[in-house]
Amino acid sequence: MEYLMELIVELIYEGSIEGIKRNTPKFIKISLAIILALFFLTVIALILGTGFLMLKNNIAVGLCLILIGIFLVINSVFKFQKVYKKYLKSSEGDKDEKSD
Repeated sequence: MEYLMELIVELIYEGSIEGIKRNTPKFIKISLAIILALFFLTVIALILGTGFLMLKNNIAVGLCLILIGIFLVINSVFKFQKVYKKYLKSSEGDKDEKSD
């Protein structure tokens, strides 16, 4: 079971990253980026949900999981902003080259 989950995660993650990096159509790149984002959001939601459920049994562990989840959300937002700004700069450069 562990190997199956590892294979699925590797296919989703590595396949999406390689598909986004290659010279593929914009529609495919956006679809792969959405799949990758949903995958990471699911993992973060599971961490936060587990943290809230653990509050009943063990407050310290629950708070640690919630803090880790919050940290991951904040880090994801900043990373998304950084990548999106880089994408906008590169797409503006492509427009300038096409107009020349």
